Amino acid sequence: MLACDSAGVPRFNPYKLRHSYATLLRRAGADIADIQELLGHKSPKTTQRYAMVVPEKLVAVTRRVEQAWTRSRTQGGNAASQIGRRARSRQS
Repeated sequence: MLACDSAGVPRFNPYKLRHSYATLLRRAGADIADIQELLGHKSPKTTQRYAMVVPEKLVAVTRRVEQAWTRSRTQGGNAASQIGRRARSRQS
């Protein structure tokens, strides 16, 4: 805290910098294992506390799943029936 006083900045908890760093890494696309390594955590559970969930990533992933689902539905049926047809044709 003396460093804050010397620099003329309000006192803060330095762990907030780690939280910000981890969250920025998540927002940039890093996965938990990478962030865990960078922060030096032994447990991914600890890293998950530091790397907050990024709502924008959740929305993007959900959209990708919806697009994949729509593509599979418009390309001639569901994947399970296509796999079944392939398996039957190999047996012949």
